[in-house]
Amino acid sequence: MIKHSFIASRINVKIAYGFVAVAALLLLIGGVSYWSLSKINRSFSELEQSVSHKIISLGELRASYSSMLLEMTTFLLIDFRGSAADEQVKIIENLKNNFNAIQRETAPYFLTDEETADFRNLSAAGQKSISLLDKIVELRKKQKPLEEILIFKKQLKMIEAEEFFPLVSKLIEYNKSRVMFEKLQAEKTANDFLMIIMILVGLSFTVAIIIGLILSHREKLSDQFREQLISITSHQLKSPIAIAKGYLELLESDGPLNADQKKALATLKETTEDFSKTVGDLLDLSRIEQGKFKLEPKIISLLRLLEHVVEEEGILAKTNNLKINFKRPPEDCQIFVDESKFGQAMRNIVNNAVKYSVSGGAIEIESERSGKMVEIRVKDQGMGIPFADQKKIFGRFFRGSNTGGKKAGNGLGLFITKLIIEESGGFLSFKSEESKGTTFYITVPAA
Repeated sequence: MIKHSFIASRINVKIAYGFVAVAALLLLIGGVSYWSLSKINRSFSELEQSVSHKIISLGELRASYSSMLLEMTTFLLIDFRGSAADEQVKIIENLKNNFNAIQRETAPYFLTDEETADFRNLSAAGQKSISLLDKIVELRKKQKPLEEILIFKKQLKMIEAEEFFPLVSKLIEYNKSRVMFEKLQAEKTANDFLMIIMILVGLSFTVAIIIGLILSHREKLSDQFREQLISITSHQLKSPIAIAKGYLELLESDGPLNADQKKALATLKETTEDFSKTVGDLLDLSRIEQGKFKLEPKIISLLRLLEHVVEEEGILAKTNNLKINFKRPPEDCQIFVDESKFGQAMRNIVNNAVKYSVSGGAIEIESERSGKMVEIRVKDQGMGIPFADQKKIFGRFFRGSNTGGKKAGNGLGLFITKLIIEESGGFLSFKSEESKGTTFYITVPAA
C-alpha cells in the first residue's frame, strides 16, 4: 500500500543506522580478534621453529655420539700395530671434537628451567663417555689385555643405555609434547575467540533489531498522532471554510460593488480557495499515510475532464491577467482513471502554472494519443524551476527556492498529483528552465 512505502522507508533508514553501528562494532571486534589471533599464530610459529631446532640438534648429537661409539668398537677389533691403528686414533679424535662442537652449538637452545638440568646431565654423560674413550685408547696403546679394556667398554655401554640415550629421548619427547600442548592451546584460544565473536555478532544483530523495532514503534506512534492531528484539524476547518465561501458568494451577488470592494472580494475568494485546497491536501496526506487513499477508476472522457479543469482554473487565470489556450484534440479520447482524483491532479498542475506565471503570459494545454497511452502537456511561461530544486520538486512540503514565499502553496500539490497519476498506471515528468517556464507531461493509459 501507499502508506507502507513511506513509513517503511523511514523505518528502514532507522534500522540501517543501527546496522551501520553494528557493522562498525563488528569491524572493531574483527580487527582486535585478527590482531590477537595473528599474535598467537606468530608466537606458536616461533615456538615451533625453536623446538624444531632443538630436535634437529638433539638428533645430530645422538648421531655423533653413536658414530663415536661405533668407531670405538672398530678400534678394539683392529690389530693395534702400524699406520692403521694411528689412523683409527685420529678418526676417534675427530669424532670426539665433532661431538663437543655439536654439544656447544646445541646448549643455547636449552635455557629453560625444565630443560637445563636434563641437558646438563646429558652433557655430563657425554663427557664421561669421552673420558672412557680416552682411557680405552690409552690402554690399547699400552698393549693391555683385552679383558682389562672391556671393563671400560662395559661402563661406556651402561652410560650409553642408561644415561645418554634416555636423556636425548626425554628431551625430544618433552619438546614434541610441548609443541602439541601449545598447538592445542592455540586452537582452543582461536575457538574461544570465534565463539566470542559469534556471540558478539549475534548480540549486535539482536540489539540492532531491537533498536529498529523500538524506533519503528516510536515512529508508528508518532505517525498515528500526527495523522490523527491532521485529520481532526482538517475536518474541523472544513466547516468554517465552507461558511466563509458561502458568505463571499453572497456578498458578490448582493448589490453593486465598487472597484476596491471587488478587488478585496476577489483576494478573499482566492485566499479562501487556497486555504480550502490546503485543508484538502492535508486530508489526502492523512489518508495516504493511513492507507485509506483509494482510487475508483472508470472510463471517462478526457476532453470533458480537461474542459472542466480549464473552466475552473480560467477564473483565477483571468484574475492574474493570463490566458489558458486549450488545444482541443481532433477527436475525444477515453481514459480509465478515477475522475475526481485525476481531475484534482490536473487542476493542481494547471493551478501551479497559473500561480507561477507572469502577468500577461499564456498557458497551453494539449493532449495526444500514442498507441495505448495518452499524453497531456501543460506548458507555461512562468518563473520555471531552478535546476537545484528539480530532483526534489515531488517531495512532500517542498517549495521552490525561487518562489520567495510570495506565492501561496503548501508543497503537497505535486506530491499528491504524482501519486494519483502513478496509481492510475501512468507517470509524470517535466522540463523546466528558470525564468523561461515549465512543461509538465502527464501520461496515462487509454481505455
